[in-house]
Amino acid sequence: MSEKATFESISDSTSANADARLTPDDQVAQRIVKRLLAEGLIKQAHAKEIWMGLAEGTARSADWRFLAESSLAEERCNATGAN
Repeated sequence: MSEKATFESISDSTSANADARLTPDDQVAQRIVKRLLAEGLIKQAHAKEIWMGLAEGTARSADWRFLAESSLAEERCNATGAN
């Protein structure tokens, strides 16, 4: 991850100037996380963790499996009205 960039600046960046400060890895991670958020596939609470894993190249299949299982469990709880 670029030292110049933080997750907050990346998640809020929309200008070409902001994107120019990002490393190629940061740019790809930004696009993926924004798309996952827009599609409702991840929660904002997980966005920073996912972005960091993608940008640093440390995201593993176990990380994705955990997020998927967590999301499914949350959907089931919401569907049954349980908290």
